[in-house]
This record gives sequence, C-alpha cells and structure tokens, in this order.
Amino acid sequence: MFESLAKLLAPLYVAFLEHHYQQAYWRVDETRWKVYTDHNLTWSSPNAWLWGAVSADVTVFIIDPHRSSDALLRLFPSDQASRIAGVIQSDMYATYGPGTLDPARFQLAKCWAHVRRHIYRASRTNPALTLWADAWLARIATMYGLLRDRRHHPNDPARQAAIEAQMKSMRRTVTRQLNKPPAPQAIKVLEMMACYWPELVAFVVRPEIAPDNNAAERAMRRPALGRKNYVGSRAPWAADLAAMMFSL
Repeated sequence: MFESLAKLLAPLYVAFLEHHYQQAYWRVDETRWKVYTDHNLTWSSPNAWLWGAVSADVTVFIIDPHRSSDALLRLFPSDQASRIAGVIQSDMYATYGPGTLDPARFQLAKCWAHVRRHIYRASRTNPALTLWADAWLARIATMYGLLRDRRHHPNDPARQAAIEAQMKSMRRTVTRQLNKPPAPQAIKVLEMMACYWPELVAFVVRPEIAPDNNAAERAMRRPALGRKNYVGSRAPWAADLAAMMFSL
C-alpha cells in the first residue's frame, strides 16, 4: 500500500523539486538516516543520509546512500544550470564548497552558529580559554544585535556602517590572535574563521542572507525526532517516500 502511495505522490514531489530549482537562496544541511535492505551497489550499507534544502517558498528533502558531492548535486543538478543559481548557506562541511558547487552559479555563505559552537567546545576542552571564548561570544552577540537593528531600519546607512565596522574589528581580532594564539584549541577555531571569512560575512552587503544556517537545522529537527522513534526505512523506495513526506 505504501509503495503505491509513493508512486502517487511522486508527481507532486517532482513539482516541489521544480519549484526548489527556481529559488535564489537555500540553507542546506544533512543528517544520518538508516536504510535497512538487501544491500547492493547502490545501497552498500544501512548508513544513509537525509539532505534538506530550505528556501523562501519550499523545503525539499532527499535520502542518499552518500554524504558526498553526489548527493548534494542531486539537490542542485548541473543539468539545470540555466535555471539554478543563487546563495547556498551551510555549515563548514567540505562538500559545501567550490569543489562541488560551481562558483559561477552559486555564492557560498557559512554559519556563525557553528562558529559559536566551536568556540564553546574549545573552552569546554580547555578551561583556560574561558575568557577568550567569552570575549568571542560577546563579539558575536553584538553582531547579532546590530543585525536585528538593521532589520528594523533597513535603509539607515549608519546601521549598515555599524555592522561593517563590527565585522572589520572581528577580522582584525582573528588576525591578531592567529599571530599569538592563546592555546592549540583556539588555533583550530581561528583558522576556520579565517578560512571561511568571505562566506561568514556574506550577509554584510546582502541583508537577505542570514548570519546562520539555523533554518536548515530546524527543518531537520522533525525527521531527527522521527528517527529516534522508527530508526529509518526498510527499503530504498520507503526512504524515497520518507523524503517525499518530509518535503510535503
């Protein structure tokens, strides 16, 4: 019965995908998903991945055997190059990069919530970094406050200038601390910020871009809660049906 339902829902799901292709700003994330079946070359293990892309009009999911560029290119296929272009926002996972996504078509944006998480973890690993972490968390909180202010006064050049000044100050701090890092755990976080800085500040000149990828993580919450209850899917067609239902 459910396999027949998957076939009936397929045209609606395809329409969702077509609408997804027409968007201009996506926030993307992925999480584990189990697919228990008689594994073949396509599904070589039960460890699959649920991928989701959140845009202004539609959220779509796919389930893929891989956590690789092949899966991401199912969401942003190259044969749609004449139509798909815009901003893709993600965490720092390497697959979300110019090696996978055509830089002529896509601007990449990264996530300050993930940076904040790495800062917090560094301080938990090394308590000597507590003051360093607190100072960075305060800088990020100031940044969010300035963004909220700009959102309420979008045409005020003074508020735009305040955001630009804050980000320049944060960038100088990254450079200064890399020259004299407080601890090895801090080096990793500072190097990450320096590496992804252009993507981390994409929102400065484009107010429609968020400073974080939280919308994608929220979209993953319901499937993740479901996974705790029913673990995964028993066949590839059931995985596809799950992706359809999460999307619809």
